[in-house]
Amino acid sequence: MPPAPLFFDLDGTLLDTVGDVTADMMATLRELGLDAEQYLRRFRIGPPLRQALFEVYPEMTNDLLEEFIRRFRKRYDTSGYPATRPYPGIDELLRLAAGAGHPLFIVTFKRWLPTARLLKKFGWTDLFAEVFAVDRFAPEIPVMLKPEMIARSGADTGGAVLIGDAPTDLDAAHEAGLSAVAVTWGYSPEEELLARLGPGDSIVRRVEELKALLLR
Repeated sequence: MPPAPLFFDLDGTLLDTVGDVTADMMATLRELGLDAEQYLRRFRIGPPLRQALFEVYPEMTNDLLEEFIRRFRKRYDTSGYPATRPYPGIDELLRLAAGAGHPLFIVTFKRWLPTARLLKKFGWTDLFAEVFAVDRFAPEIPVMLKPEMIARSGADTGGAVLIGDAPTDLDAAHEAGLSAVAVTWGYSPEEELLARLGPGDSIVRRVEELKALLLR
């Protein structure tokens, strides 16, 4: 049986991006005279930016929202991501999985440009067969792992696995007929992940557990 295709979420699963996202969000909020403390209290990394901003600032006008997004993206995309790091053990896991013949894919709410730059920064570009980013197929529409993406990847849904840190990642796997592995080191409370596990899903709390599960 060939090695199973592995679909990875990015933020909160492979990379801890919260430092750079928070710094650039705070700088943009202050630049536009918005309440930055409200962001710290309520913002969640993971959902698409527009959705996340509306959750924190429901009173924000569309014009202000678009201006915020423009300024934030310019700042974030050119930042070099100085505070972003792979979670300990992730680099080794990816290289072992690729070396063992597992086709690797990224499925992310992040846009293509920062995703590609982050993969390049950590030397991961050649490890992944394809990146399914939020703006690659249907701009600004949340990426779920649709059957057409499975077909494009050449993956067999009977053996493919999606690994993520958010309930939406688990939902994406279930909709596509994949099994899921929830990781607890990201940005979602463990109880939310446990509540969304389906038959055949797993939850891991350390990268070593994930490595043992995927590369057994």
